[in-house]
Amino acid sequence: MSDNDDLKKLLSRRYSYFSKRSEFEKCSSCKNPCCNQPMSVDVSFVDIISLGKSLNKKPSEVFNDYCRLGIRRDPDILKQNTLGNYEVKISLELIGPCVFFDKGKCSIYNSGAIGRPAACSVFPEILSIHKSLPVNEKAQIDFEDAIKYYSKVAPCVLDNELTIERSVILLKINKFIYLEQAITQILAFGAHPVFLDLEPFFTNANHKYDEFVNPADVLSDEIALLIKEFTKEAEYYVFNAYPQIKKSLSGFLNLLDDNESFFTELIGGIIHHSNILDYSSSVDEIYDFFELDKLYA
Repeated sequence: MSDNDDLKKLLSRRYSYFSKRSEFEKCSSCKNPCCNQPMSVDVSFVDIISLGKSLNKKPSEVFNDYCRLGIRRDPDILKQNTLGNYEVKISLELIGPCVFFDKGKCSIYNSGAIGRPAACSVFPEILSIHKSLPVNEKAQIDFEDAIKYYSKVAPCVLDNELTIERSVILLKINKFIYLEQAITQILAFGAHPVFLDLEPFFTNANHKYDEFVNPADVLSDEIALLIKEFTKEAEYYVFNAYPQIKKSLSGFLNLLDDNESFFTELIGGIIHHSNILDYSSSVDEIYDFFELDKLYA
């Protein structure tokens, strides 16, 4: 079996987890799909590789055609991190509104059984696991706050009931989503998570993006559009103010194009061993466990 066949087999196995034991059916009847909103959807290198296999494109082509540098400062990020007045978190994300949303539905939902990004597979169900699993008071508040935040632009977050089995599966999916995105940022940016201070950008914007700096408790259509405009302008600024980020990201994407056998092994490690590391794992632990130095050998 070729490396390409091995990789597709692993991606297909990964994809099979996404809808396992799911009874969520609101997407098919939704009148205002979140896919049609300029919302942030983080992607990992595994998502990019998977999309490439589905679309017959190289990972670098997938990123250049469908993705961008993600720049975020939403309430959840502010709650989890102590940030300066103009600090933002960077990642990789899909261009929004989703470029794969076509004629009222997702065009890659079942694309070769390996298509859509992992983050799409858990939304909005992941916000309701506290209804079927025991969580502490802080987690309960965090879940309810997240549901409130998305409720206006994505009403599908409301009134979802999950089985215990589906909730457990979602937790497992969320675990390897975390690992995939952590490894992506380590390889692309050299650290995880990555925060940048964009005070010069915000100062020059002359209060244009105050609602991004101080996000509201509820995401509205107007703010979602503002975030889209901000992300486009801020990405341009970041690539010019921090040329090493653009250089590192481009180099990483070229490695994705040329090192399929390495990533087959790495993706297999994530799928088989996602229970080894937890969310508090350091960059060094992740780097050492998955032997990321092999990529540069």
